[in-house]
Amino acid sequence: MTPDNYEEVWSEVAVRTRGRFEPQGGALFWSSPAKVTATLGTGIDVVVDHRPARPRGSASATTQVRADARGSAELRVRLVRRGVFARVRTTLGLRHVELGHDAFDTAFLVRANDHELARAWLSARVRAAILACGPDYRLSLRRGIVRAERGGFETDPDCLLAAMHAVAMLAVGGDELLDRWRALADELGGSLVAADHFAAGQVRIDLERDGHHVAVATQPGPEVATQVRRELGRRDAPDFELAPAAPWTGAGPGAQAAADAWQAIQPARLRCDGEAVVISWPGILADATRVKRALALVTAVSIGAELPYR
Repeated sequence: MTPDNYEEVWSEVAVRTRGRFEPQGGALFWSSPAKVTATLGTGIDVVVDHRPARPRGSASATTQVRADARGSAELRVRLVRRGVFARVRTTLGLRHVELGHDAFDTAFLVRANDHELARAWLSARVRAAILACGPDYRLSLRRGIVRAERGGFETDPDCLLAAMHAVAMLAVGGDELLDRWRALADELGGSLVAADHFAAGQVRIDLERDGHHVAVATQPGPEVATQVRRELGRRDAPDFELAPAAPWTGAGPGAQAAADAWQAIQPARLRCDGEAVVISWPGILADATRVKRALALVTAVSIGAELPYR
């Protein structure tokens, strides 16, 4: 059954968001469902509409809120509110992402195909918006589209507004990431090379250090990684690799400082292929302190000081 007042509520939401409301129309109810379209403060176009009940599914329609997520590419995220069913999923050993935020981790199980990218995408602002969304909504990001869905017609304007805001914030998670990389480039005195939205593997900071090119970049893959790469400008350097948590065995007056820096950026991998020194670690967080330590470390290795393979 369709609530008598849902169109009135949706129309109110359109007014409050300075959006547009389109009432249901047509001879057949489902031929033209009601719709709200609004551009929120994040600059994201959010659409609210409903889907009919499935013939053999639920007895009611589904309210859905959706928006395009710029730069999400192949990222898939599903947020499941914790409960009896969620606890069963955990007991069965199904993997989920821990974000390190007590309130959020207590409220949600986060399933994602790329844990590091999901952690970065779900920033503090995004998590706050999702926590404010009503418990009836299921949120997901898939194929570049964010969706919040709940059974039945939403007739609470505040709940609908909260769901719209949560969808908009989840959709711009990549924009927030790009802003963090832009701020890091400014702090390091480098130049940011990127598209108009975040995309793993397409974000890079170019620097000059002592006449050598240094790049801080993201690398795509099953698990996204960040790397700091310094070109050596010569081909006579030794080839070697240091695995995460391996001891730093270099000697020299700066060996202890190098070992301390190596320990501070763990988990990380160091590799020299004779032409460049590269330090990489999981994730894409633009952590200025970690990047600066890695920059100092690749510089020490590139000039032959405190080499860790001795």
